[in-house]
Amino acid sequence: MATIYSEKFTFSIDVISIDFEQEKKGNPYNTICDVKIISDGFSGKTQITTNIRDLKSFHKNLEKMYEVLEGKAILNDFDYGTKISVECDYNGYFVFEGILIDESFQQLQFKNSIDQTYLYDFIKELSRNINNWDN
Repeated sequence: MATIYSEKFTFSIDVISIDFEQEKKGNPYNTICDVKIISDGFSGKTQITTNIRDLKSFHKNLEKMYEVLEGKAILNDFDYGTKISVECDYNGYFVFEGILIDESFQQLQFKNSIDQTYLYDFIKELSRNINNWDN
């Protein structure tokens, strides 16, 4: 599980399953992840269904943003509509913004900025989490 912990914001993502056979057949609903967010004292958790290519793109964009301090990474859920967007602002802070929607359609809207230093371990752990399935 890859997790960012800060005073006002926590973001966790854990890859639960990747169906590579479905991905080869072109089915975009091939990856399931658990996601948890704590934002300014409010929390939510859900399971998202996405495409492994989209998850890998999200990860690669975060890596690049960490290095060059600019860019954007987006991860979308195909089931309930969760959306997570990360953008590096002009001061070098990473802005996590989006909406977390669970299976009962409860919603948590969030927007939090964190320093670059919070991302290093998260990016490494997300890479390990994806690569554990990619064998």
